[in-house]
Amino acid sequence: MNTTNFFQKTVVAIAICSAVLMTFVACEKDEGENGKNADISLSNKNDAKQSAFADDASTGQGFTFIAKDDWLANVKETVSKGGASGGNAAWVKLTHNGVETYSGSAGTFTLMITIETNYTGERREATVEIVCGTDRISVTVTQEGTTKAVKLPNKTP
Repeated sequence: MNTTNFFQKTVVAIAICSAVLMTFVACEKDEGENGKNADISLSNKNDAKQSAFADDASTGQGFTFIAKDDWLANVKETVSKGGASGGNAAWVKLTHNGVETYSGSAGTFTLMITIETNYTGERREATVEIVCGTDRISVTVTQEGTTKAVKLPNKTP
């Protein structure tokens, strides 16, 4: 057998094997942001936006997510009276089975969003961010500055 011919065939075989291997490695993990191989994902993408009126005690339905490992949640104000943002949104609380919860282990969780009455007359917004491994999900919480009847909520003594 000719040495040059053997060398050419070997190089071609190595190139083909490398291309096949790279294809498998490139397709290994992600199927888009928070796809089925992600460390965390929302069960229903429609739950990423939650809203309530000024006198509501919660957003109603909460949201369910699946975490493959330990997770940690935080809530940050994104829009408040005067346009300030980035601070802690103390008016938003996350609960699981009636207990305030901001962390957990692997599994499926439903977090309810409870909120304080908004007496400011201004719309406010917060973002709930949950991090698990290298992935994160975000849920936007918006609370109007008025009641459903377009009035300011009554303050009780």
